[in-house]
Amino acid sequence: MAALVQGGVLRPRAMPQRRSIFRVAALAAAPFAAYSMWSGLRPQASSRSVDDMQELVFVSPPVLQCESGPRSSSRVTMAAGKPAKPGGRPVDVNSPPVDVAPASSAENIAMQFDRVAKRAVWLKQQKGKFVPWGAKPWDPHKFRKVQIVVNLEPKQAANSKIMAQVVAEIRAITGKHPKIKLSKVNDAIKGWRKGMTKGAMVWLQGQLMEDFLTRLNMVYLPRVRDFEGIAPNDVTSLGDLTLKIDNQEPFKELDEMVDNRELIHSFKINIITNCLTQPDALNLLKGYGFPFGDPRIKARKLTKEEALQAKYGGKGTKKK
Repeated sequence: MAALVQGGVLRPRAMPQRRSIFRVAALAAAPFAAYSMWSGLRPQASSRSVDDMQELVFVSPPVLQCESGPRSSSRVTMAAGKPAKPGGRPVDVNSPPVDVAPASSAENIAMQFDRVAKRAVWLKQQKGKFVPWGAKPWDPHKFRKVQIVVNLEPKQAANSKIMAQVVAEIRAITGKHPKIKLSKVNDAIKGWRKGMTKGAMVWLQGQLMEDFLTRLNMVYLPRVRDFEGIAPNDVTSLGDLTLKIDNQEPFKELDEMVDNRELIHSFKINIITNCLTQPDALNLLKGYGFPFGDPRIKARKLTKEEALQAKYGGKGTKKK
């Protein structure tokens, strides 16, 4: 730093006069800038008189307005594609939308095959670890697994003798120890509390599944009373079949346990296949030997008057 020597004393050199003038001017203009910004935030009345004034006009400074709008996602999400909804999975704008959602019960045959074709195209576009696990449209049709479920009432499931009977029956039928079902929610209407015993279930795969399906076609279904075949409507649009057997009579392995039986209950059998449409599942089941009958006709929905007639037997209905 330059310095001046005056009278033998080293003194600092004075700042140029032009720099001090700019600094004083900036300090003097600061209050006016702050006042102008604050006045922009306050409501400003129109030029009309106070009596005629009915509304206030709020003027915000331009520096507080966001021209491009708030950013709804991060840079990584924006690079992956436009989000379908706030916080949702990003969707690629360039590629056409592909419907890979599970089929509903309202699907017809054409809609089912169209869904499978779209899924096949989408699966072929995936590479490596991005290919989802599960059945593919080009896989040979086969059975995946079988589920056998016994659901009980709250008072029945609380009885240890009945639960022991259910476990023993499922073990005799399937050759595998079942898993105890527990209630997941509280239901005051049905009397369930979370964690209560609800029944028993078992999953069969491999050789145990094949043996059970063979006995189901050869032994169990022919022993069902007044059996007229499986309704094709029981096969879902995703290729799964659900059967319900009302009692223990069709199961030959349970004949010797009839004297010690505490309760007569039903069995629910779910047959899971890798078929993605109802026609493919029907061809697989018919080829295996499942007996199918006529389709079940849907019951007509009752009108309000017919519902009252069926519920109260004519009492309380309006007379025409």
